[in-house]
Amino acid sequence: MKTISCLLMSILLSAVTFTVAAGSPSLEPARQPDCTIGPLKKTYGGVHWLVYGCAGGRDLKIVSAPDVPTMAFYFFFAHSSKGMRLYGEGNGEDRVTDAAYKELKLLSVGDVASLYQQAAAGSH
Repeated sequence: MKTISCLLMSILLSAVTFTVAAGSPSLEPARQPDCTIGPLKKTYGGVHWLVYGCAGGRDLKIVSAPDVPTMAFYFFFAHSSKGMRLYGEGNGEDRVTDAAYKELKLLSVGDVASLYQQAAAGSH
């Protein structure tokens, strides 16, 4: 009986681990693709940002520029089979990051592709 209980517990723990691993993509830099193409300087929400293209040719990472010392924030455009998603993470003034987010979420897939091309052209 104890062996069956241990086996069932092991199966349950495996299922929980799988469910957690299959969740939303993490924003931790270690889990993101290499995003070193660029940068392209842009303004969103009245603040300067640096746009970097990521390995793979489609994703973008948009990082707060160094001339905004009170903010450490980034946005990430990620493409998947479900379409393009916009994520954001960091520390910054809500009014600034919210304003930038409102502008960025209006970008189409074509707009993001154009930003990628511009960042790539500027990295030579």
